Amino acid sequence: MPPRLSLDDLAALVRRAGLPMTPEQIAALHQGSWGYLETMLDRVSGAGVDRFAEPAATFDPEQR
Repeated sequence: MPPRLSLDDLAALVRRAGLPMTPEQIAALHQGSWGYLETMLDRVSGAGVDRFAEPAATFDPEQR
């Protein structure tokens, strides 16, 4: 899945976050995974989606 965010914009986000990534690592992330990450973010934070629709939001590791 091709990413919507450009490689330059992703590099800017990485720099702003202070992550120690090389240009090669950023390019690999952009080509390999970023499009899938965008799809997941759209699904999780989409309009009309209740926050309890995401299983991680309802998981309670301290269940008794």
